[in-house]
Amino acid sequence: MSLLFIAGESSIRNHTVSQLSTYGPRSFAVAGPTIWNNLPEYLRDPELSTDNFRRQLKTFLFAQY
Repeated sequence: MSLLFIAGESSIRNHTVSQLSTYGPRSFAVAGPTIWNNLPEYLRDPELSTDNFRRQLKTFLFAQY
């Protein structure tokens, strides 16, 4: 399994090869980057403070469900 992270970009490029179809997609190495890449651009801003990220993430998630 390989993971490619390009520093300075707002998205993580995830290139994975999973040998087990039942566990591969649920592993953190696959699920983490997938969820991160599905977040809106304003949440992936590297200049966003931790407090603002948490607050805006919570607002975003509550609006989704």
